[in-house]
Amino acid sequence: MPPDAFDVVIVDDGSTDDTAASVAGFQRQSKLQLTFIAGEHAGPGAARNRGVQHARYDILGFIEDDVIAEEHWLERAAAEFTRTHAHCVEGTTLIQQNTESVRVFDDPANFSFIPCNLFIKKEIFLKAGGYDERFFDPERNLYFREDAELGFRLIESGCTLAKASDVIVHHPEQYAAPLDALRHVRRFFFDPLLYVKHPRLFRTSLEAKKIGNLRFNRPFHYLSLFYVLFFLFILFELLNNNAWGVLLGSALLLLAHAGIRFRYERSYVPRLWDITGTLAYLALPFWYFSWLIRGCRRFNGWGCLL
Repeated sequence: MPPDAFDVVIVDDGSTDDTAASVAGFQRQSKLQLTFIAGEHAGPGAARNRGVQHARYDILGFIEDDVIAEEHWLERAAAEFTRTHAHCVEGTTLIQQNTESVRVFDDPANFSFIPCNLFIKKEIFLKAGGYDERFFDPERNLYFREDAELGFRLIESGCTLAKASDVIVHHPEQYAAPLDALRHVRRFFFDPLLYVKHPRLFRTSLEAKKIGNLRFNRPFHYLSLFYVLFFLFILFELLNNNAWGVLLGSALLLLAHAGIRFRYERSYVPRLWDITGTLAYLALPFWYFSWLIRGCRRFNGWGCLL
């Protein structure tokens, strides 16, 4: 695409790593129409909203600082709008190390609105009100679900959506270590807020996974719920000196544990010999519910627990 056919808006969300100097050096050499905006740390939703205010053209393309776009990324996205007349186009995001989709188990019919590879007509974005900036907690430095929440509003407003398999970016591996998973589940703090705003779509469209002909909604949540229940069942059977009950509960607990690890490790065989990883994943469901319940208390969204 010729440089005068698009502009680039970089939003620095309160970084401390000399981003401004790096961008200034790039601007001196580049022929791109480039705008740099710096502000206090207010979360990705607020950063994207600030960027949109400076965007000059009719279609917005959202990308993030840790992904690499393939050649012809913009051209193919523009062609998809022309071909489908869609209001919103979602591209394909692959993991850098193995070119597997980051949403490999998602139901293909579902849109995830992942904001590192998303295109929206500017008029539609502004009409929808942009990203909800409440999905950021400055005290905990947490953010989550602002992308899904905007997507749910677009769906509810009747926007035309399209997926483009050839509009590709490459994303680094998200959960290289077990502690990454522990850090990730803290973000489910915002699920109750999403539930309060969109209870129907929360239950039918959030994290819908497809394995073969089977479709599961929120599998991680229910695996974690069963895990906790199996743990309590084992304690009950121990108190009643029922060895067979303990064995049954332990087998069920191990199955739930394997499912939870599969969500993060993408391996059918959990690496039980990895002591650090095993201990982290054994604790993960309890850590998850502790943050989910904090969110329920904050946003009064207790219905998301079931």
